Amino acid sequence: MSQANAEVELIRAINAVRGRDWAAAADLTTSLRREFPSHELGYEVGANAARMLRRFDEAARIRDEAARRFGASFWLALEQTLAAQAVEDWAGVYEAAARLRAQFPDQRAGYQLGITAARELRRLADATAVARAALEKFQGEAWVVLAQLTIALVEGDPAETLRLAAALRASDPAEPRGYSLAIGTLRGLERFEEALALLREAEPRFAAEPW
Repeated sequence: MSQANAEVELIRAINAVRGRDWAAAADLTTSLRREFPSHELGYEVGANAARMLRRFDEAARIRDEAARRFGASFWLALEQTLAAQAVEDWAGVYEAAARLRAQFPDQRAGYQLGITAARELRRLADATAVARAALEKFQGEAWVVLAQLTIALVEGDPAETLRLAAALRASDPAEPRGYSLAIGTLRGLERFEEALALLREAEPRFAAEPW
């Protein structure tokens, strides 16, 4: 296989991933790694495809080989975290996400996966701590506010829920949960006039939403 053909095969593999044809992506990248073992994308796409096919041993072998050849990289650390998530090993996800944040502190995935894992483990203090660290780095981004809002809701903190719902509406007015969670909280507090006012504000934006 020539270098030009390798690029064509890689493009085909990436297109297979985009089309969610994981088997084709796995087969194409297997050939690519055999012919061009120094081409890192063959490992990245192949590990992703094997994980999506739930061929976890194969995905682990690809990651191990990539680590030996190329050393630490963002995609490799992310794949290790996603592999733990695929089998709902939330403790493993939490630990891998912590390593991801330590190695690549400017990447959102380490924070997002860390928050998800801590929430699944019912470690709300840890989820809050990761969310606060994310807020410092990604201030104003709606996903950070939404993560904090979800935690406040689970903790049963109506004041914090309302504060964060307002922040979410300000940062992303197209996100319906900034309205729906606030309205539900106001209703639970029997602050019906405020709930109705917010519902009237939301209605033109979300007329098709069942809530």
